[in-house]
Amino acid sequence: MVRTIIGVIILIAIIRLQILLSKKDNKLFGLIIPIIIFASSLIFAFGFIPTHNKIETTQSVMTETGKVVESSSDKTSTALRDHSLTTTSIVYTIVSINAGNFVMLGIYFYCRHKKSTHAELKRMKAKELF
Repeated sequence: MVRTIIGVIILIAIIRLQILLSKKDNKLFGLIIPIIIFASSLIFAFGFIPTHNKIETTQSVMTETGKVVESSSDKTSTALRDHSLTTTSIVYTIVSINAGNFVMLGIYFYCRHKKSTHAELKRMKAKELF
C-alpha cells in the first residue's frame, strides 16, 4: 500500500516536471524526460547494464581409475554470455517502456501548442492597439 502511494506521488511529480519543462521558452527542455525514457528503454532492451555476475565453467574428467578430476576453465560475465535475446522480447521491452513516453510527448506538444497560441493571441492584441 505504501509503495503504491509512493509510486503515484513519484508519477505525479514526473508529470508536473514534464509540464513545467514543456512550458519553458527553450523547446529542448520539454524533450529531456522523453529522451531519458527512450534511452533507458534501449538500455533495458539490449541489456547493456553490466551485471557483475560471474559464471564459472568447470570441466570434469574421469580418469581410468574412476577418479573424477575437475578443473576450472574460465570466469566470464553473464552480460557477455547471455545470447537469449529475441526480436520479440526486444520489441516488447521497447514498446512497453515507451508507453509512458507517448504520454510525455503528448504533454510536450499540448503545452507547446498552447504556448504558441497564447503568443499569437498576444501579437494580435498588440497589433489591434496600434
